Amino acid sequence: MIRLVLAMLWARRGQALVLAGLAMLAVAASVAAPAWLVAAGQSIAAGQIATATTGELSLVVRGVRDEQDGPAGAADFTDLGGALLELPGFTYVYATETPTVGLEPSDQFPSRLVFRQDVCAHLRIVAGRCLIGEGDALIGAETATRRGLSPGDTVRLTAARPNPLDADLGYVPSAHPRTLTVSGTYRAIEPSGIWWGRHGYFVAGPETGSGEPVFTTPGTLDAMDRTIVVEEIDGAAAPGTIGPDHLDALRADLTRLDQVKGDLGGSVAVDTDLPRLLDRIEQGRQAARLLVPVLAVPLVLLACFSVHLSAGYGAEGRQSELAVVALRGSRWWARWWLATGESLVAVLAGALAGCLAGQLLTTVVTAFVLPGASGEADLSSLRYAPVAAVVALAAAVAAQRHLLVRPVALLLRRTGVPGRVPVSAGEAVTVLLAVITTGQLVVSGGSLTGLGLLAPAFVLIALALLAARALLPVVRRIAAWALRRGRLGIALAGLQVARSPGAARVFALLMTAAAVAGYAACAVGTAARDRDTVALLGTGADRVLTVQPVTRERLLAAVRETDPAGAYAMAVTPLAYNGLAVDAQRLAAVAAWPSGAPDPGTVAAALSAPQGESLPVAWSGTRPPGGAINGLRVTGVPVAEVAELPAIPAVGRRGVLVDITQAERFVTEKVQAQSPQVWLSAAAPPDVLDRLAAHGLAVVDDVRATTAHRRLDRQGAAVALRFHVLAGVLATLLGAGALVLTVAVDRRRRTGDLTALRVQGLSRAVAGQTAFWAYPALVTVAAVIGPAVALLGWALTGWALPLTGTTGADLPVPGRPPPGTVVVTGAAVGVVLAATALAVTRRGGFPNRPGPG
Repeated sequence: MIRLVLAMLWARRGQALVLAGLAMLAVAASVAAPAWLVAAGQSIAAGQIATATTGELSLVVRGVRDEQDGPAGAADFTDLGGALLELPGFTYVYATETPTVGLEPSDQFPSRLVFRQDVCAHLRIVAGRCLIGEGDALIGAETATRRGLSPGDTVRLTAARPNPLDADLGYVPSAHPRTLTVSGTYRAIEPSGIWWGRHGYFVAGPETGSGEPVFTTPGTLDAMDRTIVVEEIDGAAAPGTIGPDHLDALRADLTRLDQVKGDLGGSVAVDTDLPRLLDRIEQGRQAARLLVPVLAVPLVLLACFSVHLSAGYGAEGRQSELAVVALRGSRWWARWWLATGESLVAVLAGALAGCLAGQLLTTVVTAFVLPGASGEADLSSLRYAPVAAVVALAAAVAAQRHLLVRPVALLLRRTGVPGRVPVSAGEAVTVLLAVITTGQLVVSGGSLTGLGLLAPAFVLIALALLAARALLPVVRRIAAWALRRGRLGIALAGLQVARSPGAARVFALLMTAAAVAGYAACAVGTAARDRDTVALLGTGADRVLTVQPVTRERLLAAVRETDPAGAYAMAVTPLAYNGLAVDAQRLAAVAAWPSGAPDPGTVAAALSAPQGESLPVAWSGTRPPGGAINGLRVTGVPVAEVAELPAIPAVGRRGVLVDITQAERFVTEKVQAQSPQVWLSAAAPPDVLDRLAAHGLAVVDDVRATTAHRRLDRQGAAVALRFHVLAGVLATLLGAGALVLTVAVDRRRRTGDLTALRVQGLSRAVAGQTAFWAYPALVTVAAVIGPAVALLGWALTGWALPLTGTTGADLPVPGRPPPGTVVVTGAAVGVVLAATALAVTRRGGFPNRPGPG
């Protein structure tokens, strides 16, 4: 019996190879999804680490004490410093400093007297030498030029503290002075590098001072009479420390460090954004764990559907053999083995090959599209392979079950029974599950957990099944119409498709393949549009500079002096109530503007117009509470609402926008704005930083929309969606493979029918038309309807997918794919499937091109 089954496989080895290939794709898809998640997790971590800020790759332990009050607090700092040694993979730099006066003619800002470990390796000595012994001092080259100092000169420094009468009056000497010798002058090699930590040593400006600290030796500081002492340990992650494989251990180490700090009280602080980086990586991985199964599930179901369809078609093609077996009175187990053995052996062989193919495919693809992924095989990716193999085997058996119980008379019948095809239990269950899972998705508010995660899969398959049932009667009517008109080629092709036992399932499978590819295109295209919007609107402008604290008045004047024409720069200061104060006259030229908002020029004019005793405001989300806003150093400022916006740039859906000039009318106290910013458009000149510095604005942070976009491209959503592209390709291959076997089986039946008709006088041209119009036409219709199914499925479920990534603001996004994306995808799928159908049809023995007439 085994030899007979092997002989059957060899005789129909082409069909066996196709069926094995479909089973291989089913198991490969179940392996590829978890393997992709492993690689995606590594790529997400690597991407976020590569685009992390200095604060996210370092930490600062800081202790502050007043030495004139005694050594309180020093022990705590020492204890916490020791705890850092338990945080492996970080290189530490010790630094201590105290404020002094005496170097500059003005005491408005202190000179920072600093010891920093190994500082000479990070300085370029302009004149003289670096530090050697006690009493040596290195001063900045600009300071030396301004003060007329050179190596060998002496400076007299005195530890100072803020003026007790008013801190705005500057610093006053509060200790015994110390004379230091200038050993040399310096320039910082990389002033913004991670080695210098987050101390802003070299930030200069009219509100901060020279931006050139005085460096000295630890012995000099220890021997000096000091006031306020700041001790710091900067930890910078060594390469590989913050890597995909060490994140859990790093988080545990940070938790342990927080516990030690808590035990020591509040005299010591730990300043780091590392937890924010770890949280962003974990959020990205969670998004990937949601997005990959969204198309992995329908892909596996489509593969099993293809196996079911192909096995059934193969069995239909050999039902005459089974009729002979039944007539001979073979036992049920022999009949069962002869009916299913050929398919089961092919499916089992394909399933085994799929385990290797899935991992190999993922390794090859991720090597090109997922930077940072190791590509190493992970046995955990095989956890779903046995399930997929069992389902594929069950699908093959279920497809042939009816042949085991069908009477011999029906086994000998070569055509299907005309009329309505009864609804199968599988179709009914699929439609029911589509309704239930979509309902679960809606009720849960878009939570892709439980049954909601399966909603896209069942919706696409159910819609394809319903569309197939609706379109087949149309095919029969077209065939009848063509027969009445004497168009025999079209009529015979339509009748052949309509009377085929599995035509509805073939049609549904082809539409599902096109729909899965179209849904993938919707997700990828929508996410790309959303990232474009979030990167620009979330940043606020093409480029956002944060400057050293200045008053709003000074910020406004400096920006206007830098850009008198208002072509590329705009002054901005944040407000306490989720809002911004901007130079509204430049709003249209500089700011990113939300889609659907009123014209920015109109809004700017309304914000700039005086409103008596009210801050004309544009608002988004909810109106300012009580009709007033805070954050201008006065509270309860009444407002006049002049415009409603979908979102405030860089703030989000809830906030307000006011004009700086109008806001200043209500400010009675001139103080420095917190986090003042300068927004720049793409038209800003390359030397804009120098121009701003010339007008007294010192830039401390520079964020570009392109940088934000690059970070979003490396987050979990973007990385996971690359799997959707692979899923779309695999879905197309599944449709093509099932089509090959279906056409091959039908071809034998069609050849016999057309041969008989040729004997009766059917022309060769009409026979060619029959071959041409059958499956290629069916594929064309499926390629048109499939994208429509994808769009409908997207409308029902796509809104729940986390496509954008982690951002700092709640921003409105388009949420729909670019026009033409699904159309182009459907056309591409249609071309592949049509080419497959034509290639197989050409082997039918009759001309493939319609003859004249």
